[in-house]
Amino acid sequence: MERIIRFDIKQWSRSVYSAIRDAQVQAGYDRACRSAFTAEGTDDGDFLIPPGCDYFSEEGRCGLTSDEKRELALERFDREIYWITSQEESLLKLLLIGDGSVPFVPPMVPVAEGLIKRCWCHVGYYDGNYLLKLQGGMAPRLADKLQSPAFALSRHMMFRLEAIIFSIVFIYGYANLSLTADMIFEAVTQTGVKMDVTGLRRSAKALADYIRCGSGGEYLIHPALRDPEKLMAQSLNYWNGNMAITIQNLQGGMNACLPAERESVEAANKYLAEMSRNDPELEHLPENVYYMFKQGASLDEAEAYLSPKLSFAGSRQLRSILMGMKRDIIPWGAAVGSVDH
Repeated sequence: MERIIRFDIKQWSRSVYSAIRDAQVQAGYDRACRSAFTAEGTDDGDFLIPPGCDYFSEEGRCGLTSDEKRELALERFDREIYWITSQEESLLKLLLIGDGSVPFVPPMVPVAEGLIKRCWCHVGYYDGNYLLKLQGGMAPRLADKLQSPAFALSRHMMFRLEAIIFSIVFIYGYANLSLTADMIFEAVTQTGVKMDVTGLRRSAKALADYIRCGSGGEYLIHPALRDPEKLMAQSLNYWNGNMAITIQNLQGGMNACLPAERESVEAANKYLAEMSRNDPELEHLPENVYYMFKQGASLDEAEAYLSPKLSFAGSRQLRSILMGMKRDIIPWGAAVGSVDH
C-alpha cells in the first residue's frame, strides 16, 4: 500500500516494524473512510470514484472525468484481473459472497487499497457502518472472469511472481517498481504468456509499501523500512534492477530470512519466546529486532528496546544473542545480490 506516514527515526520504539505497520494501516483506513460515499444520493448501480483516490491520478492522468475513469477502469479490468494478487483474489471472492459488500475494517486496508485505486471498489457509509463495496455493475463481470480457465492458469504464474517480488524487496529493502515490473514482464512474455505490465505494476503495489519520488519514479519498499530516502541514497549506485542474486538468497528472501542469518535468528526467536514478559508486543519482538538490525541498529539500541519487555533483562545471554544477530544479519544497503552469503 502507499506509504502515507513518516516516522521519528530517532526513536526505535516508535518505528519498529510492528509500529510502522499498525500506523500505516490506521492511516490508510482513516483516509479511505474520509473519502467514503454516504447512502444518501447514491444507488447500488452507481460507479463511485472518490477524487484523487485512483491509479489514474497517480499515473499522471489527473484531468480525467469520473465517466472517463469509469470507462478506463472497465477496459483495464479485462486485462488486469488475471494479474491480481492472491489476497486481492480472496477479497474479491468475499465481496461476491457478500452480495457486493463487506464490512470495511482496518486489517483489510493493505489489500483493499489496490482494489479501490483500480476503481473496482469504493468505501461507503451506511447506517453508521463503513462498507467496502464493488462498483455498480462489476459483480457479474467479476464472477465470469474468476470462473474462466484463463484466470485459473494465471494463478500459477502470479503465485511465482508474488514470491519473486516479495523476495527482491526483502533482500534489498526496496526496488524500483518500473525496472522490476519490466524485468519480470520481459522474462514472462518470452515464454509466450501474454501479460499486462500495467496490471503487474499495480499488483506489485499490493505486495509491499510503495512511495513516489519527486522525479516521478515509484519504488517498492519493505513495510519495515522506516527511512526509505536514506537507504535509496546509499544504495542506488549499485542496484539498477539488473540484479545478479543467488538462488539461495532468493529462496531466503521468500522465507524472510537469508541462509547466513538463519542460525542466529532461530536462536534469538527461541530465547525471546522463553524470556518475554506478558507483553502485547510479544509476538512482534523477534521480527522487530530482526528488522532493527537490517537497518543498522546498534547492540545498545536493540538491548534498550528489548530490556523493558523481558523477564530477565541485561543478562550476558541476551547480549550474546544480540551479538550473534548483529554479526550475521545482512543489513539493507549491502550489495547482497552479487555475492554468496
